Amino acid sequence: MEINILGPFEVRDREGRQIRLPAGRELSLFALLLVNGGEVVSTDRIFEALWGDQPPDTAAKAVQGYVSHLRRVLDPGDGRDLLVTRAPGYVLRTDGVTLDATRFEQLAADGRRALDDGSGGRGGTPVR
Repeated sequence: MEINILGPFEVRDREGRQIRLPAGRELSLFALLLVNGGEVVSTDRIFEALWGDQPPDTAAKAVQGYVSHLRRVLDPGDGRDLLVTRAPGYVLRTDGVTLDATRFEQLAADGRRALDDGSGGRGGTPVR
């Protein structure tokens, strides 16, 4: 799965097809989980992010519904869930996910190293 956040926000499956993401609070929940990729986000934090200081009495049920729908939309087709329930909330598994921002950071760091060691010229020729 590939997730692009630099420029238009989009998610693509393993074959490169764009996945239609839900809107509203479901998209906000996905973004919150993505920003915290690989870490558990508590339901209390989710409630605060989605509704502020006054979550409705139905917040827990609504989040369960959002998670269920996101699981169906994001199903990688390999028998594993990307969005996992883990006390005290949920975690978006990012292993096997390519994030363009991470790729950009890696390439920028590679470029800085190449400039620092003098190999930033064409074809690996040292820059003088």
